Amino acid sequence: MVSAAPVQLLLGAACPQQAYLTTEPTKDAIFDQLTPAEYASVAELLFAPNETLPNDGQAAYRSDYIYNIFLLPPNKTASLAYLDSNGPAPDRFAQAIVVRGSYPDVMEYKVGPLPLGAGASITPMRADGEIPWIKRPQRQCYDDDNPACANNSITQWSQPAWNREDGTNRIKVFWNWMGTKYGGSGDELFPIPIYFKLNVTDLDPDNWYAFDFEHCTQGYSTAEEMVAALEDGSLKVCSTKLWTEPTYNSLWSNDVAQGPGRPMSNIPGPRLYEPAGKRFQLMNAASPTSRSFSWASPSSRLPDAGIALQASMIRESYFTWLAIIALS
Repeated sequence: MVSAAPVQLLLGAACPQQAYLTTEPTKDAIFDQLTPAEYASVAELLFAPNETLPNDGQAAYRSDYIYNIFLLPPNKTASLAYLDSNGPAPDRFAQAIVVRGSYPDVMEYKVGPLPLGAGASITPMRADGEIPWIKRPQRQCYDDDNPACANNSITQWSQPAWNREDGTNRIKVFWNWMGTKYGGSGDELFPIPIYFKLNVTDLDPDNWYAFDFEHCTQGYSTAEEMVAALEDGSLKVCSTKLWTEPTYNSLWSNDVAQGPGRPMSNIPGPRLYEPAGKRFQLMNAASPTSRSFSWASPSSRLPDAGIALQASMIRESYFTWLAIIALS
C-alpha cells in the first residue's frame, strides 16, 4: 500500500480518505470471469486422458490446442430469477475454444458446472466442421528489437489483408523495416519499400505461395517477375535517405535526448477518487475478475475479460443485459 505522504507531496494537498475496495460475496458474482484456479481446472480437464485433447507439451501444425477459456454467459432467465426473485443461483460454465488440427476444424466446448466436480462434463457447442480450420484464431506477437542486432537489422511485420477473409482465403501482407541503432519507435518511419502477400489457404504448407510484390508503386505478380525487371533495368529502384548517406544522423527519431517539457506540463493532472466520487461508486465483488459500478442513476457490471457491460439498470429496470462495446 502506498502511504499518503508521497501522494500528498505530489499533489500538494491530502487526498480525501475513502474506503478501499473489498472482496466479499455478492449476488452478481455469477457474472465474474473465471478465477485462475477455475481456468487451470478447465484446462486440466480438457487435457485429461480420454478427454478432448492430448497432453501435448507444445502444439504443432496438426496438434489440438486450447486457444481461449472464458466464462459462458449464464442463462438470462435463470439469472434474473436469482437476482430479482431470490431464485436458485444459475450454474456457471466455462466456454473453451479449441483448435483441432487433427480434424481439422475449430470447436467450442461448454465445460462445467463450475467449480468442477465429479459431475463435470465437456459438451461440444458446434457440429464437427461447422467452423472451418482455415478460420482458426491466430495471435500477433510484438517484441522489442534484439539489442545484439539493433543496428542495420531488418524487422518484419505481417497482418491480415483486410476484406480478403471470406472463409476460403487467408492472406497476409508483409512489411519490412531497416532498424537503426538508436531509432526506437522511429524505425517505423524507415520502411523498406517492398511489400508482398502470402496465401496460406491450403492445409498443406508446401502449397503456400507469395504473390503481388510491390516496390515503390511498381507491382509484379511474382517474385520472379520482380527479379527479372531488376535485371533488365525496367524496375526503378528507390531507397530512403537513411541508406544513401552513411553519415545520416538518425538521432532525431529517438527518445534518448530528452528536451524541455511541454507548456503547462507542470500542472498536476486530475485527482483520482477511488473507489467513489460525487457521481460514481465501485461496488464490492466476490472476486477480482469483475466489478459492479454505478454512475449517477445507472448501474452496471464490467468484467475484466474485455470491454463489455452486463446487467445494466436505470432505477431498477434493466435496459441492457449484455452489451459488447467495440472500439473503432
